[in-house]
Amino acid sequence: MARKSALLKDDEETEDILNAIQGDLNKAFGEDTAMRLDNQETLSRVDHWVSSRSIVVDAVLRGGRPMGSSLIPFARQIEISGPPNSGKTTLCAQIAAEVQSKGGLVIVTDTEERIDHVYWSALGVQVNKVIRIHADSIKEVFNKQYRALQFARDKAADKLILLIWDSLGGTAGVDMVDTSSKEDPMTQAEKFGMRQAKQIGDGIVLINSVITDTRACYLYTNHEYEKIGVTYGDKRETKGGNKVKYYATVRLRLTPCGQIKEADAASGEENVIGQKIKVKALKNSMAGVLKESEAHVMAGKGYVNEYTVFDVAERIGMITKKGAWSSITLGKDDLKFQGFNGFMEKVVPHADYPDLLAAVAAAL
Repeated sequence: MARKSALLKDDEETEDILNAIQGDLNKAFGEDTAMRLDNQETLSRVDHWVSSRSIVVDAVLRGGRPMGSSLIPFARQIEISGPPNSGKTTLCAQIAAEVQSKGGLVIVTDTEERIDHVYWSALGVQVNKVIRIHADSIKEVFNKQYRALQFARDKAADKLILLIWDSLGGTAGVDMVDTSSKEDPMTQAEKFGMRQAKQIGDGIVLINSVITDTRACYLYTNHEYEKIGVTYGDKRETKGGNKVKYYATVRLRLTPCGQIKEADAASGEENVIGQKIKVKALKNSMAGVLKESEAHVMAGKGYVNEYTVFDVAERIGMITKKGAWSSITLGKDDLKFQGFNGFMEKVVPHADYPDLLAAVAAAL
């Protein structure tokens, strides 16, 4: 008959054994090798976070956790995917501006060559303090990014480093067709995707070996494609293979879901002033649940928190609307206004507006 294992007598004996194991590991391999699970540093080695400057994106990143926690994590990789014109590059710019405001360094690989430095400047980025890496292929991207990260880590170990790649999906890989090959071009093209995915996967692992012990965040955008003939499950796919999904700590999907319209004060005609973007966490290892919410992106202004407050406050009943007029009580004042422009003129400058902003952010 198999021998039964002896049961621990009480909690005191359990504690002694745990202390002994922890002490032995720390003595053999260095201090902080073994920690208790309730230690703040145990769940992840992330000790630096920055806001996305969007209360909606921040709420999705928190995943139900308290305000101020689980935002953009450093020492991690983040993927932002979505169809064209879904606000991916705009979100990167806002995160870059926030990192710079913390004294951090920003390095951008713009392989699509579509970044508008005037627009980025309008979003708060100090464009004269952003390094742009030129690269024509996936191999060049990883070689140059790896060198830049190593140099930045050695010279500025105490600074936040944001490495942006815009975009992974739009970067050329190995040559699709070899004219000297005996295979027909279509056969070569079919094999191209596999070679490209392997090249990206190997590069992702290479960069990960540098950022895991630094204050660097690797942020890359990716294209999304509709799968053909898929009935069940996710019908949308991104480029880069499975290693992108495995090594990204956070994967955000941005999807346009409507227009923002405002009636002209003179003519009454509605004009499109922006678009609604659904922000969804496909993966978030830093938070408790996978959330999604609706953000508002306006031309030349990026993710506009004021419009989100205006929209959500009306939906949850903090703003009441009768006809063309809306009203809200802030502090001791009853404010009346018309549309978003009126909200910006009368509500946003009010001394108690930060309380309204906090209430809406908590409700997301």
